Amino acid sequence: MVFNLDPSLDLENPFLETPRNRVTRRSPERQMFSGKKLGPVDIGRIEYEAPAYTNSVDDKHWLAEKVTVKPLAGSAKKKLGPREIGKIAYDAPEFKIHNDGKDFLKERVTVKKLNGKAGKKLGPREIGKIAYGAPEFVIHNDGKDFLKERVTVKKLNGKAGKKLGPREIGKNTYDAPEFNIQNDGKDFLTERVTVKKLNGKADKKLGPKDIGRGKALGPAFEMDKLVDSKDFLAEKVQKVAWNGSAERKPGPRDIGTINYDAPAFNK
Repeated sequence: MVFNLDPSLDLENPFLETPRNRVTRRSPERQMFSGKKLGPVDIGRIEYEAPAYTNSVDDKHWLAEKVTVKPLAGSAKKKLGPREIGKIAYDAPEFKIHNDGKDFLKERVTVKKLNGKAGKKLGPREIGKIAYGAPEFVIHNDGKDFLKERVTVKKLNGKAGKKLGPREIGKNTYDAPEFNIQNDGKDFLTERVTVKKLNGKADKKLGPKDIGRGKALGPAFEMDKLVDSKDFLAEKVQKVAWNGSAERKPGPRDIGTINYDAPAFNK
């Protein structure tokens, strides 16, 4: 498969078509390249040393729980309490709380009630007027409606003047590039992708008989140990059955009560 190397094309995507509204200049130094990718026959194979895996097989189910739980021999040790480690020496603050005998949920907002009517608000007769120097604007009255449209439209008498052309102002001295565009007589919208047709059938792909098998294979599974006679939708969570009842939690009769020195409040 042979393609033309165009500087305007994206080399990473050589199959993209050039936009039709852009004209590209062909360079005489264009090169030809082959689209075939080099394979192991041309560049050789990589010498990869795969690490060896140790496959440990046990007699457990492959879906069994893998979390290790350490069983305890007997019961856990008793947690140390205030009799063993002592009490904290906490100096609690003393608050002065006054009891007024009212409900503690009663509204606490203070509302001041007036006897009679409120006093009259002072006005300009009592406090005077502000000395404000207002600007004086000159307003012309044309006698028209103040809501009338104020947009000015200039009316022309006759026709507008003719626009100047190249005969009056001259032509632009633009040095346009010359492009070598070849016409092949085909429709400009035809497909531009080149497809190489093979004569006959393609070569057979090499298999393990020709190139051998890979040595870096995964661990082998014994399917007779993985498949059981149970329903494949059955629950796979392993549950531990208790023998007897749980141990009773120690209470205040066993470990005692805490000696708490509550702060004294002044009522």
